[in-house]
Amino acid sequence: MTDQGAEGGRHGHEVVRRVGEYGPKLAELASGNEELGRLSDETVGLLRSAGVLRLLQDTKFGGYAAHPRDFAEAVMAVSRYDGAADWVCGVVGVHPWEVAQMDPRLSQEIWGANPETWTASPYMPNGIAEPVDDTRSAR
Repeated sequence: MTDQGAEGGRHGHEVVRRVGEYGPKLAELASGNEELGRLSDETVGLLRSAGVLRLLQDTKFGGYAAHPRDFAEAVMAVSRYDGAADWVCGVVGVHPWEVAQMDPRLSQEIWGANPETWTASPYMPNGIAEPVDDTRSAR
């Protein structure tokens, strides 16, 4: 197969192409996002319009159910224009894939009323790792 994705050639996902189209505007808004300490409503609108955050979402809820490579390429494309927007896309955009691994009722609860809902969760390790003297042999 010769599909090289968005950067390499002819079969890049439509979302990655839209990010490229919106790129100059995303770049223009980047410094304002930093000043705000959040993404501007206009930036959020561009990301929604491009479809980045719905790449891994189930088609039952209007997502693309795209290949993870397409998602990674889209997030990297956003990073060329706005690091903060890129970070949000990476964190929020992976959750539809995670949700798809769970009971289908969760997808319905999250997106049933509004398929545009964004979800996120903390990835904060907690607890304390303590060394253990383990003399058992590996099996």
